[in-house]
Amino acid sequence: MPTHTKEQVQAIYEQILDLVKQGKGEEVYERFYAEDIYRQQASQAPMIGKQVNIKFNAEWMKGLIKFNEMTLLSVAYGDDVAMSEWQIDFEHERSGHSCGKQVSVTRFRDGLICDERFYMSNNPA
Repeated sequence: MPTHTKEQVQAIYEQILDLVKQGKGEEVYERFYAEDIYRQQASQAPMIGKQVNIKFNAEWMKGLIKFNEMTLLSVAYGDDVAMSEWQIDFEHERSGHSCGKQVSVTRFRDGLICDERFYMSNNPA
């Protein structure tokens, strides 16, 4: 049984999007991620736990060379879930130039993100 209506999820997710647009990603982790968050990028191994994800993000940000674009294309809300589609373009010291669309499926429990999965379609750079 859902714990959040579509409208409640939308209100929470809009706060998150607002922080992302302001470049306050660290605040998103602190305020909106559950301690037992399960995050997975495409077919990579999942990262479980808030502190594991905060550390991974901090390390990833250190390797970021340039962020060219991060545009929200669409978003959909349901009970306990938000799905968003992004156009992203960045350069990273480990992965080089990445450009494409990313879909994020974000699930909520008790007002916090408890499960987040990312699916990416790369375009030729």
